[in-house]
Amino acid sequence: MTGAPLPTSTRRALRALPVVWFVHDLEELATMSATSQHLPDRIGARLPWVPASVRDRVRTGPAEAAGAIALVGVLMVGTAELAVRRPGSRLARTFVEVETVGLGLHALSHVGASLVLRCYTTGVVTAPTVALPGAAVVATTLVDEGYTTWPRLLRAVRWLPALPAVAGLAHLGARWAAARWGTGGPAVAADVRGSSRDR
Repeated sequence: MTGAPLPTSTRRALRALPVVWFVHDLEELATMSATSQHLPDRIGARLPWVPASVRDRVRTGPAEAAGAIALVGVLMVGTAELAVRRPGSRLARTFVEVETVGLGLHALSHVGASLVLRCYTTGVVTAPTVALPGAAVVATTLVDEGYTTWPRLLRAVRWLPALPAVAGLAHLGARWAAARWGTGGPAVAADVRGSSRDR
């Protein structure tokens, strides 16, 4: 099912979504590995009830960060292109709605984390300045053009619990690749083996 061709403004909005995400994730790519090293101690100080085993998993190596961002980026771009090329695809429309709402809430989570921990967290600069307004503009454009509706975007919230699972799989895949091809060093390989034993 292909459907009628989308208006140019709708196609631009769909393709703008991964661009907004990419700009935001450039900050994460540049800062995630370094800033994640001190976060376990910060979380322990601010949220002492969080188990140490959970806090330690926040640490992210450069290869893992780059790999996870790349994997999610492929999903974002793929969804946008599928939505543009197959306007009648309900699956693509649902993915676009979830990603749009998810990006906005993801931006708010960055701000919330920095407020709770009272420190810089990766992505917090571009979260309120790029990701949040970008997601809002994309959502408004898609609604105005009739691609989706505000009620559909609100209903997309029900799928948001799946996003941490997607992010987790992306990080796990990136860790596995780093260990498999040696880009992450022995520490990453040991962490992957430990994660496998935990499951």
